[in-house]
Amino acid sequence: MLFCIQREETLFEKPDNTPLPLAEKARDEKHPFALADVKNLVNAINQPIAVFSYGDKNKAQNVIAEIERNGKKFVVGISLNPVVGGRSMEVNSIRGLFPNDNAEWLNWISQNKMLYADKEKIQTLIAQQRINLADVDYLDLDSVTNIVKNFENPAESGDLLYRNGEDVALGLADRYKKRVTSKAGEAAEAYQDNMRSVKILQEEIAKETGRPIADFENAYDRENHENSINKIEQEQYIRDVMKPTEKVLAKIQLRKWENGEFITFDEIEKYLIAKHGLERNVSIGSPQRYPMFSRK
Repeated sequence: MLFCIQREETLFEKPDNTPLPLAEKARDEKHPFALADVKNLVNAINQPIAVFSYGDKNKAQNVIAEIERNGKKFVVGISLNPVVGGRSMEVNSIRGLFPNDNAEWLNWISQNKMLYADKEKIQTLIAQQRINLADVDYLDLDSVTNIVKNFENPAESGDLLYRNGEDVALGLADRYKKRVTSKAGEAAEAYQDNMRSVKILQEEIAKETGRPIADFENAYDRENHENSINKIEQEQYIRDVMKPTEKVLAKIQLRKWENGEFITFDEIEKYLIAKHGLERNVSIGSPQRYPMFSRK
């Protein structure tokens, strides 16, 4: 529904488009909350209880998330494709985040602001609200129940709920996810081509931009090329170094010390380390290698 990521230092936008750290937002005097309350914020936004228009629905929406504080669900105010410096940004930014009385946002349903509804979750909350009618004396719960019951959600295609009304085509992220997460796609990546997801991503980027991936940008071809080189070098190393060394070690281990005991691999290893140390010291002390250390 909404593809996004979350970091502890996630920034929110103030009305003047300046950033606001999440920790500072949590200390808001009007709607304080703990950072632990919103640790699953991203998943909650992707699976909302409801979505409401806020003014122009193509510019701003309020998402009711399945996270709460003191029994109050969080309202996440989202700005769609905000304009910064006269340029429309192709991203959705969070402008507000706070726990709100459930009765208050349930009342938005009566005001015909609802764009999406998880009917089962909302009906459960309505049932809970009926327990304490004093909290919802201004709200006609029977009317809200009927509206929710007859409400038809828009056809979901990826993050369609958070796009402009004209943009109904599947986006790059949606197409990529659909191709990569299919059972056939997962099997192909597991058994045939472990770089398949990278290849698909490049294909979708080329399709979205209308420009083929340049050779110097082509991570898929580069990785396969490097794998081929690595495989050749590995085969050469095994043939020219490892196998001959194993044969020599096997012969040495057939020899015995003066006491009649066979030479062990551990003893050979210690000898090689000691021998290498002497060779290394000679190399490091070489004036040809490090002229700055040579004696004049």
